[in-house]
Amino acid sequence: MRSLLVVVPALLLACQADPADETDIQDDGTQIEDEGSDTDTDDVDTDDTDTDDVLSEQSADLLFIREEEKLARDVYDVLGAQYGTQIFQNIRQSEQGHMEALLPHILRLGLTDPIVDDSTGAFTNPDLTALYETLIDQGDVDLVAALTVGATIEDLDIVDIANAIVRADDAELITTYERLMCGSRNHLRSYTTQLGRQGADYTAQYLTPAELESILAQSNEQCD
Repeated sequence: MRSLLVVVPALLLACQADPADETDIQDDGTQIEDEGSDTDTDDVDTDDTDTDDVLSEQSADLLFIREEEKLARDVYDVLGAQYGTQIFQNIRQSEQGHMEALLPHILRLGLTDPIVDDSTGAFTNPDLTALYETLIDQGDVDLVAALTVGATIEDLDIVDIANAIVRADDAELITTYERLMCGSRNHLRSYTTQLGRQGADYTAQYLTPAELESILAQSNEQCD
C-alpha cells in the first residue's frame, strides 16, 4: 500500500457485477574501456533499466492489491457477521470477485500468488496483517464505526489502484484495474449512503475532498 491510513496511524506505507446497490445494500551498462585507454565510454543506455523498474513496480503493485482486496473481503466477513447488515455481505462478494480477477494476471506474468493461506485475517504482507487487526478493532465500536471502516477501505483502494495504473504498462492488467476501481467507487457510494441513514458523514482519508464529492455526486456505474 502506497499510502498512510489516516485513521490507522503509521501502519501502511504510501501505497462481476460490482455495483453494490444502495437500496439493497450492495496496480547495458556502459562498456568501460581498459584503464589508460583514450577511447571515450559510451553513453549509458537506461532503457533496459527503466523497463525493469516499471516491471518491478507493476509486479509489486499487483501482488499487493491482490492481498488488499482480500483484506477488504475479510474485514467485511467479520463485520457482516457481527452486525448482520447486508451491505457487508454484498460487497464482500464483490471483493472476492476482485481477488479472482487479479489471479490470472499473476499467473500470466509468472509471479507467485501472495495468498498462500486464504483464511480470514491471514496475509503474507505484515503491514496488511496489522491494518486488518486495527480495522477490526475500529469496526467493533458500533455500526457507524463499521460503516466508516468500509468507506475507508474503499477510499484507500481507489487511490492505491489509481497509483498502480500510473505505474503499469500492461494493457490487460490496466483494464482489470479500471474495472476494480469502478467497483470501489460504487462500494464507497453505498457505504456513505448507509452512513447518511445513520446520521453520519464520511470524511475522505485518501481521496481529496473534491474527488470524494465528485464520486458521490454520480450514480452507481456499470463496471463490467
